[in-house]
Amino acid sequence: MAKTKSVKILKFIFILSLPILIFKCANQMSPGGGEIDKIPPEIIDVYPEFGTINFQDNFFELTFSEYVDKRSVQDAIFVSPALEGELKYDWSGKTLEISFKDTLRSNTTYTVTIGTDVVDYNNRNRMAQAFNLIFSTGNEIDKGQIEGKIYDKDPAGVMVFAYRKSDSLFNPSKFKPDYISQVGRNGFYKLMGMSDGEYRVLAVRDEYRDFIYNIEQDQFGAPYTDVTINDTDSLFTDLNFFLAIEDTTPPHLVSAVMTDINHILVEFSENIDSSLISADNFSVIDSTSGNIYKTNYFYKGQAKQNHFFVTVTDTLREENQVYIECKNFTDKYSNATMLETANLSVSTKPDTLPVKLLKTISEYENKVVDFETPYIIFYFDDAFARTGITDAVKIVDSKENQIAYRVTNLDDASFRIDISGRLKPKSDYTAEIQFGLLTDAAGNRLDSLYKIKFTTINNLDFTGISGRIFIQEDSVKPLVVMQNVDRKEKVYKQVVNKDAAFDFKKIMPGKYIVWSFIDENRNNEYDRGSINPYLPAERFVFYPDTINARARWPVGDVFVNFK
Repeated sequence: MAKTKSVKILKFIFILSLPILIFKCANQMSPGGGEIDKIPPEIIDVYPEFGTINFQDNFFELTFSEYVDKRSVQDAIFVSPALEGELKYDWSGKTLEISFKDTLRSNTTYTVTIGTDVVDYNNRNRMAQAFNLIFSTGNEIDKGQIEGKIYDKDPAGVMVFAYRKSDSLFNPSKFKPDYISQVGRNGFYKLMGMSDGEYRVLAVRDEYRDFIYNIEQDQFGAPYTDVTINDTDSLFTDLNFFLAIEDTTPPHLVSAVMTDINHILVEFSENIDSSLISADNFSVIDSTSGNIYKTNYFYKGQAKQNHFFVTVTDTLREENQVYIECKNFTDKYSNATMLETANLSVSTKPDTLPVKLLKTISEYENKVVDFETPYIIFYFDDAFARTGITDAVKIVDSKENQIAYRVTNLDDASFRIDISGRLKPKSDYTAEIQFGLLTDAAGNRLDSLYKIKFTTINNLDFTGISGRIFIQEDSVKPLVVMQNVDRKEKVYKQVVNKDAAFDFKKIMPGKYIVWSFIDENRNNEYDRGSINPYLPAERFVFYPDTINARARWPVGDVFVNFK
């Protein structure tokens, strides 16, 4: 009797535990411990086989190396030419069957691209590169192919769109591309199975995944040329891209706040071109009295991004209606605004603080300058009269001999000193500033002498890099760029000589990326082109390796090839 009762109790416990066991089995988790999965998923089998001709089925299949996120796969499948009807997805383990209702065009090569947005199930690893499946409903496969690279710090996921050129207006903001590919982590792309014709290719960071270029939302890369595909020239290589953003919206004056009786903090809607604006662009208007007051200083100081300071010396009345207006200001993309205003609440708080030095910047770290082209930049927290700068500054050597210099104002609170007098290598110098001669808008000044010691660099601390550019066109003169990997601001440029050679004789040691571009408009800057209106980018090419340049060990035979 006791035994029978025990059996019934065990059966009852088993029945109660069964849902828990089923739940645990249905929700399998990755085993704890062990190495983290960092292996990207791959496609290991397809149907039909790559290059199949006379294809008549209404489906194709993909088998992955591991379990993948199903939604990411569906979002990463692109068919060129596009299919009109919706695709149907049927999963069986790691294999996906994609069927379609649309009848395939006769004698047409189709390219199915599985982009790099595909991620695995365990650790969200992305496919390393896009996969292409090509088949044809006719007797042959179109051989057209365009390939290149996107040069960007994060190229993964960028789309490459190819549009067949025709008599109609090129407008990627309205029309979807004829061929699509997607970029992997290494930046490379490949458009395959393209029929004969002329194409315009764009790189687009398609934020909405709608295959439409959305101005101001999507980054773009414009090509340096259109591409013609035909039987005798079916492969086009090195169609490379830099990414940029198009901005067609003019900037706005968002707000203005008086921080004290003399200072007004203005905010713009975006990064404006401050080199084209000064205190002359501003006016303070007392609508109660009808008085108009000019501002005397405009500067950055310690203001946040898109913020600047404007100063006034006139006394404003707290009880009156006052506003500030700004005329003729532009953003970094040359979008201009003629006039905008902002209300202003008058402050009666006095400004009692003298000008303070924020920082100094020289060409090299630790206040080291080049003895041939030395300069020092000074940044202050408040503006001051420019007329006193030259008298306030003095450059001397270790024996107190004065050195000639010239001053360039960057804004009303910063200036650059370029030393024109001859300096010696590996020697000490001092820049002196009489703060008592720097008076701010409120008349405050700091009666003290500021000294900054700096040292000239030694010739032996430099290195050199030389080489040659190979290009078929004799009429163009490429410009070579040496960019330091660790210090992005350290960039050297040089136009090649008549023999297409370059020779950088004095650069800082370090790791360098070398690239070259055809400076079509001779402005010494790389131009990325635009989409609306369409302007081609300038052609460029990279040296394939990073150069490790050591002091006193010049690097030669750096050959950059425009294919």
